[in-house]
Amino acid sequence: VRFFLLLTVVSFSTSTLATLQDTIFNKAKDTESINSLFIQERKISVLPLPLISTGKFQFHYQEGLLLETLEPVQSRIIISKKGIQAEDKFAKTEIKGSSQLGKILLSLFSGDLASLEAYFFIVIKGDVNKWNLLLKPKNRLVAAQIASISVEGKGSVESIYLVETNGDSSSLKFISSRVNL
Repeated sequence: VRFFLLLTVVSFSTSTLATLQDTIFNKAKDTESINSLFIQERKISVLPLPLISTGKFQFHYQEGLLLETLEPVQSRIIISKKGIQAEDKFAKTEIKGSSQLGKILLSLFSGDLASLEAYFFIVIKGDVNKWNLLLKPKNRLVAAQIASISVEGKGSVESIYLVETNGDSSSLKFISSRVNL
Protein backbone atom coordinates (compact mmCIF):
# COMPACT_ATOMS: atom_id res chain seq x y z
CA VAL A 1 0.00 0.00 0.00
CA ARG A 2 2.83 2.42 0.86
CA PHE A 3 4.50 1.69 -2.47
CA PHE A 4 1.36 2.57 -4.44
CA LEU A 5 0.80 5.70 -2.34
CA LEU A 6 4.40 6.79 -2.95
CA LEU A 7 4.08 5.98 -6.66
CA THR A 8 0.90 8.08 -6.86
CA VAL A 9 2.57 11.05 -5.09
CA VAL A 10 5.67 10.84 -7.32
CA SER A 11 3.55 10.52 -10.47
CA PHE A 12 1.39 13.49 -9.45
CA SER A 13 4.46 15.62 -8.65
CA THR A 14 6.12 14.73 -11.97
CA SER A 15 2.90 15.47 -13.84
CA THR A 16 2.49 18.81 -12.05
CA LEU A 17 6.08 19.84 -12.86
CA ALA A 18 5.65 18.80 -16.50
CA THR A 19 2.51 20.94 -16.67
CA LEU A 20 4.37 23.86 -15.06
CA GLN A 21 7.21 23.43 -17.54
CA ASP A 22 4.73 23.43 -20.43
CA THR A 23 3.00 26.53 -19.03
CA ILE A 24 6.27 28.46 -18.61
CA PHE A 25 7.66 27.59 -22.04
CA ASN A 26 4.35 28.04 -23.88
CA LYS A 27 3.98 31.50 -22.33
CA ALA A 28 7.53 32.34 -23.43
CA LYS A 29 6.77 31.12 -26.98
CA ASP A 30 3.84 33.56 -27.09
CA THR A 31 6.11 36.44 -26.08
CA GLU A 32 6.99 38.61 -29.06
CA SER A 33 8.67 41.39 -27.11
CA ILE A 34 9.79 42.45 -23.65
CA ASN A 35 10.90 45.95 -22.69
CA SER A 36 12.29 46.49 -19.23
CA LEU A 37 14.73 48.34 -17.04
CA PHE A 38 17.40 46.25 -15.33
CA ILE A 39 19.85 46.23 -12.45
CA GLN A 40 22.91 44.05 -12.90
CA GLU A 41 25.22 43.04 -10.08
CA ARG A 42 28.46 41.41 -11.12
CA LYS A 43 30.66 39.77 -8.48
CA ILE A 44 34.21 39.17 -9.63
CA SER A 45 36.33 37.04 -7.32
CA VAL A 46 39.38 39.35 -7.43
CA LEU A 47 37.37 42.49 -6.56
CA PRO A 48 36.24 43.32 -3.01
CA LEU A 49 32.92 44.92 -4.05
CA PRO A 50 30.38 43.99 -6.72
CA LEU A 51 30.04 46.02 -9.91
CA ILE A 52 26.53 47.42 -10.23
CA SER A 53 25.06 48.77 -13.45
CA THR A 54 21.61 49.82 -14.62
CA GLY A 55 20.03 50.15 -18.01
CA LYS A 56 17.40 49.10 -20.51
CA PHE A 57 16.60 45.60 -21.75
CA GLN A 58 14.77 44.74 -24.96
CA PHE A 59 13.82 41.36 -26.38
CA HIS A 60 12.23 41.02 -29.80
CA TYR A 61 11.47 37.50 -30.99
CA GLN A 62 12.74 38.09 -34.54
CA GLU A 63 15.69 40.36 -33.73
CA GLY A 64 17.17 39.15 -30.45
CA LEU A 65 18.23 40.86 -27.22
CA LEU A 66 19.57 44.31 -26.51
CA LEU A 67 21.12 45.06 -23.13
CA GLU A 68 21.87 48.79 -22.99
CA THR A 69 23.85 49.84 -19.92
CA LEU A 70 23.22 53.47 -18.99
CA GLU A 71 25.08 53.73 -15.66
CA PRO A 72 27.90 53.86 -14.66
CA VAL A 73 29.28 53.55 -18.23
CA GLN A 74 27.19 53.54 -21.38
CA SER A 75 27.48 50.43 -23.54
CA ARG A 76 25.33 48.03 -25.51
CA ILE A 77 25.33 44.27 -25.84
CA ILE A 78 23.46 42.92 -28.84
CA ILE A 79 22.61 39.21 -28.80
CA SER A 80 21.33 37.46 -31.91
CA LYS A 81 21.43 33.95 -33.36
CA LYS A 82 24.71 34.94 -35.03
CA GLY A 83 26.40 35.75 -31.73
CA ILE A 84 27.10 38.60 -29.37
CA GLN A 85 28.32 42.11 -30.17
CA ALA A 86 29.58 44.63 -27.64
CA GLU A 87 29.33 48.31 -28.46
CA ASP A 88 30.48 51.44 -26.65
CA LYS A 89 31.17 54.99 -27.78
CA PHE A 90 34.52 53.90 -29.24
CA ALA A 91 33.85 50.65 -31.09
CA LYS A 92 31.54 47.79 -32.01
CA THR A 93 33.12 44.38 -31.41
CA GLU A 94 32.01 40.86 -32.33
CA ILE A 95 32.69 38.54 -29.42
CA LYS A 96 34.37 35.51 -30.99
CA GLY A 97 32.90 32.11 -30.19
CA SER A 98 29.77 33.63 -28.69
CA SER A 99 27.14 32.08 -30.97
CA GLN A 100 26.46 29.21 -28.53
CA LEU A 101 25.94 31.57 -25.57
CA GLY A 102 23.77 33.80 -27.75
CA LYS A 103 21.54 30.86 -28.68
CA ILE A 104 21.22 29.85 -25.02
CA LEU A 105 20.18 33.34 -23.91
CA LEU A 106 17.70 33.69 -26.76
CA SER A 107 16.26 30.26 -25.87
CA LEU A 108 15.49 31.47 -22.34
CA PHE A 109 13.28 34.29 -23.58
CA SER A 110 11.76 32.62 -26.64
CA GLY A 111 10.67 29.41 -24.90
CA ASP A 112 12.90 27.10 -26.95
CA LEU A 113 12.88 24.17 -24.53
CA ALA A 114 14.54 21.74 -26.97
CA SER A 115 17.53 24.05 -27.37
CA LEU A 116 17.92 24.51 -23.61
CA GLU A 117 17.63 20.76 -23.00
CA ALA A 118 20.47 20.20 -25.49
CA TYR A 119 22.79 22.16 -23.19
CA PHE A 120 21.31 21.83 -19.69
CA PHE A 121 19.59 19.61 -17.17
CA ILE A 122 16.53 21.61 -16.10
CA VAL A 123 15.06 21.52 -12.59
CA ILE A 124 11.74 23.33 -12.11
CA LYS A 125 10.32 24.50 -8.78
CA GLY A 126 7.29 26.52 -7.76
CA ASP A 127 3.99 27.14 -9.50
CA VAL A 128 2.63 29.42 -12.24
CA ASN A 129 2.54 32.37 -9.79
CA LYS A 130 6.26 32.11 -8.89
CA TRP A 131 8.61 29.67 -10.58
CA ASN A 132 12.32 28.92 -10.72
CA LEU A 133 14.30 27.13 -13.40
CA LEU A 134 17.71 25.83 -12.40
CA LEU A 135 19.88 25.06 -15.41
CA LYS A 136 22.90 22.80 -14.85
CA PRO A 137 25.16 22.24 -17.87
CA LYS A 138 25.29 18.82 -19.45
CA ASN A 139 27.19 20.02 -22.51
CA ARG A 140 30.96 19.81 -21.90
CA LEU A 141 31.77 23.12 -23.60
CA VAL A 142 29.08 24.99 -21.67
CA ALA A 143 30.13 23.33 -18.40
CA ALA A 144 33.67 24.66 -18.89
CA GLN A 145 32.35 28.23 -18.51
CA ILE A 146 29.01 28.07 -16.66
CA ALA A 147 28.38 26.32 -13.32
CA SER A 148 24.65 27.11 -13.22
CA ILE A 149 21.93 29.51 -14.30
CA SER A 150 18.89 30.22 -12.14
CA VAL A 151 15.90 31.91 -13.76
CA GLU A 152 12.95 33.21 -11.73
CA GLY A 153 9.68 34.54 -12.99
CA LYS A 154 5.93 34.90 -12.86
CA GLY A 155 4.36 35.81 -16.18
CA SER A 156 7.79 36.28 -17.73
CA VAL A 157 11.43 36.18 -16.63
CA GLU A 158 12.02 38.48 -13.63
CA SER A 159 15.63 37.65 -12.81
CA ILE A 160 18.59 35.62 -13.99
CA TYR A 161 21.49 34.54 -11.78
CA LEU A 162 24.53 33.08 -13.55
CA VAL A 163 27.44 31.41 -11.75
CA GLU A 164 30.63 30.89 -13.73
CA THR A 165 33.08 28.05 -13.11
CA ASN A 166 35.76 30.55 -11.98
CA GLY A 167 33.53 31.69 -9.08
CA ASP A 168 32.36 34.95 -10.67
CA SER A 169 28.61 35.56 -10.78
CA SER A 170 26.09 37.93 -12.33
CA SER A 171 22.54 38.73 -11.37
CA LEU A 172 20.17 40.55 -13.68
CA LYS A 173 16.89 41.82 -12.22
CA PHE A 174 14.20 43.17 -14.52
CA ILE A 175 12.06 46.10 -13.36
CA SER A 176 8.85 47.49 -14.87
CA SER A 177 8.70 44.87 -17.62
CA ARG A 178 6.23 45.40 -20.45
CA VAL A 179 5.42 42.28 -22.46
CA ASN A 180 4.06 42.30 -26.04
CA LEU A 181 3.51 46.08 -26.16
